[in-house]
Amino acid sequence: MGSITDYAAIVIILIAFWHGWNKGLLEMVLGPLSIILAAGSGLWFYNTSHNLLYSIGVAIALPFLLRIIIVVFQKILAPSPKDKDAKMSDPLPTSSLLAAFLNMVWWAFLFVSILFGFLIVPVENEFVEKARTDIKQSETFQLLQDLSDHQLPEKPLSEKKIKEWTRPIDFQKWGRVERLDENK
Repeated sequence: MGSITDYAAIVIILIAFWHGWNKGLLEMVLGPLSIILAAGSGLWFYNTSHNLLYSIGVAIALPFLLRIIIVVFQKILAPSPKDKDAKMSDPLPTSSLLAAFLNMVWWAFLFVSILFGFLIVPVENEFVEKARTDIKQSETFQLLQDLSDHQLPEKPLSEKKIKEWTRPIDFQKWGRVERLDENK
């Protein structure tokens, strides 16, 4: 357990638990939900416009816009500081515990995504190579390999594979199921 990746995983899990406990369940759920909505809208925008730059802009700007809207509604719906009788109640411990757990899962997902990005991005420089070596030697990576039945990539992807992954998706094909020929 001497890898920087392992120490980073422990620190991220502890901070995520504390942050989720203090943030509360509603705040915790809104963060990932806005990112999922932003990713979906960016993908939809890319499939309709085929403009990668604008779709990335939509995916980046939408979580901030949603957060601004939520904060404005919270300020509007919150009790007035002049009203001494109206007091916001403290969240239940079970709500805080659930928020802490969900936040840990969310941050772990983001951390694993960053690790995965270091492993597959076809960039070759000294920093990235050292990071890849550290990740591959970490117990965190070994645990992820065991959980994924050793399906995580060991080397970066080729440009051809990345272009294949980033081609536009045909949503109309998702609903169709090809019938298998029973004689084959």
